[in-house]
Amino acid sequence: MRHYTIKMMNGFALFNCALCKHFVTTREFSRENGSCRTQAAIAMNEHARAAHGVPTPVSSHDAADVASSLTRRLPEAMKGRAV
Repeated sequence: MRHYTIKMMNGFALFNCALCKHFVTTREFSRENGSCRTQAAIAMNEHARAAHGVPTPVSSHDAADVASSLTRRLPEAMKGRAV
């Protein structure tokens, strides 16, 4: 679940926190560092975590990758350990 809304303005996007009055715009970020929308979304997720204790969202695709990676590594980590 996203904890911010996005409103398209004249030439930029405004990201508003759904839990307070905090906001960022895509104008605050540089294209040299990648997509300004992605940077704004990351900033809003970091704000939600730091200011409101909201866990960082993980897409279902990313969650599946993490679960698969853990499943592959778990048997390796358990070698030589008594169960």
